[in-house]
Amino acid sequence: MIYQASNLHPDFVGAQFLLGLIYDLETFEQVGEFNYSTEGWGITHNGERLMIGAGTKTLDCLDPEIFEEIGPVQVK
Repeated sequence: MIYQASNLHPDFVGAQFLLGLIYDLETFEQVGEFNYSTEGWGITHNGERLMIGAGTKTLDCLDPEIFEEIGPVQVK
């Protein structure tokens, strides 16, 4: 079930950008963006850090408050 949705600007669809978009949880409006230095297919979190995966055994991790790299995690 989809509770909220937002359309990406056409410039972002299918493109490889090293840019994360930040949304307000209540309004689902974009409130910011951040850059990261690694290629990724998606971003998730584990409650403590953002995790960026690119189809390898390594997830690159970011601090969710300041969006700075805090080290990789190896996937087994």
